[in-house]
Amino acid sequence: MKLYTKTGDKGTTSLVGGTRAAKDDVRIEAYGTVDELSAHVGYLYDISTNPSKEFFLVVLKKLFDVGALIASEDQTIAKLPKLNDEDIFEIERWTDELMAAVAPLRNFTLPVGDSELSFCHICRTVCRRAERRVITACRQHPEIPENVVIYLNRLSDYLYAFGRNTVAQKKIEEKIW
Repeated sequence: MKLYTKTGDKGTTSLVGGTRAAKDDVRIEAYGTVDELSAHVGYLYDISTNPSKEFFLVVLKKLFDVGALIASEDQTIAKLPKLNDEDIFEIERWTDELMAAVAPLRNFTLPVGDSELSFCHICRTVCRRAERRVITACRQHPEIPENVVIYLNRLSDYLYAFGRNTVAQKKIEEKIW
């Protein structure tokens, strides 16, 4: 089977379920940004020296679920993996664990001082953009589960905590604003 289908050559793509949508549709923009986030998180996993990076494998699978939920029509959403409260609690627990191992936050921190930290901030800001794109898509497509936005919001917090934890392990002083 060939990788290319040529079905998108005129600016449309298929949603889960088969309906065609313009490639600049808010759903396509939202799940495309989630896909971009997945690629960034995958790279962070590959370069990270932090033992807590193993949680990114869970995150990557959840981001694929998120993309599928955004790309689905009403009748197909019920057949897809769901995000649930436990997924959100899990990311909160991991965030709390990372933050418990670092100094209390008293100032904004700058995204400099270590390349791994800087890349955590790149991932965090891409995550925030994905969250904004999903919010826009949810306004027009209320069938998108609202906990998708909550998950992305918590993930951006986790990425920030991961960066702080990483430089603390490396004994690198954070630069504050």
